Amino acid sequence: MNASVLTARHDSLLIDHAAGNLSAAASFVVDAHLALSPAARQAGSILETAGAVLLEELPPVSLKMPAWLSDGAAAPAAIKAVDPMENLLASLDHGAWRWTLPGMLIKPVGNTGARLLKIEAGRKVPEHGHRGLELTLVLAGELEDATGRYGRGDLCVHDEETEHMPGAVAGAGNCICLIAESAPVRLKGPLGWVVNPFLS
Repeated sequence: MNASVLTARHDSLLIDHAAGNLSAAASFVVDAHLALSPAARQAGSILETAGAVLLEELPPVSLKMPAWLSDGAAAPAAIKAVDPMENLLASLDHGAWRWTLPGMLIKPVGNTGARLLKIEAGRKVPEHGHRGLELTLVLAGELEDATGRYGRGDLCVHDEETEHMPGAVAGAGNCICLIAESAPVRLKGPLGWVVNPFLS
């Protein structure tokens, strides 16, 4: 897959994130990506600025004023922002990893809908395709597939058009990834024939 397709997917994802169009799990992964990647933060800032310019050109829309502003009632308590990196660090330190395949462990990240995947160095995830969007953020080690090699802070964006067999790069240590999926994967080969009916 060429770099322009990957860049377009990444930029489209940042636009959807800024517009609030992503699921909670996908938003959590993108928040962590932005926290870890200065380049992604810069790209996101540019896209948000472009979006703000486009909004200014739209005709004004009448909005209903919240009751607490119009009738003098007290404002609701402020909601404390959740730091995605705090959740990630807590998940790395707490909770049990669960075996999923040889050389691979997995565990959820609180109630975010995202999960952590630990891949032993040199191991590969079985070849698979996707029924929806899959976001994979590298937190430690290095991940490699047909689309490239990814290090800490890099985000891999895959969809229904992708079939790949990502693996932890040998010599780079165990790879820990943060993953959000909008639908179960489609495993290829004999393993898929057995497992896919249960993933549908």
